[in-house]
Amino acid sequence: MPKYKTLNDTPHKEELIAKLNHSLANLTNMKHQLKHAHWNVRGIHFYQVHLLFDEIAEEIEEFIDKVAEKITSLGGVAHGLLEDTLEETCLPKYPKDAVTDKEHLEALILSMGKLANETRSFIHVCGEELESETTADLFTEIGRLLDKRLWFLEAHVKL
Repeated sequence: MPKYKTLNDTPHKEELIAKLNHSLANLTNMKHQLKHAHWNVRGIHFYQVHLLFDEIAEEIEEFIDKVAEKITSLGGVAHGLLEDTLEETCLPKYPKDAVTDKEHLEALILSMGKLANETRSFIHVCGEELESETTADLFTEIGRLLDKRLWFLEAHVKL
């Protein structure tokens, strides 16, 4: 049940808030994985991927805020604490021993792929099943960015 009263009459608020909080955890985790890679990457393509990782992290930061605001507009509580992220995320654990640009790229591709695929699945669920076109639209916007950035990451390595 939403925590706060609102005149927003969107149906299925509880389910939408749960999906949005799950997405918030994954986006937050993805941003931190990108920043970790940005800070620690080494290799022949250091400069290009160093900048790319930071650029993607900044873009994801914008969506973290949009998702959290959508949760609160539905009367929910945005679970943005570190422990919330760790409990809720479904992204692969980031390899702490990654050093080279290739190692970081491969790890980020796995996480970005998982996040992009899940985000695309939420578009249908939120729009069709949970009857919230505005939430589906938010996930469409996020998915568009993630698909593009997954492509950018994959373009750096042979799969």
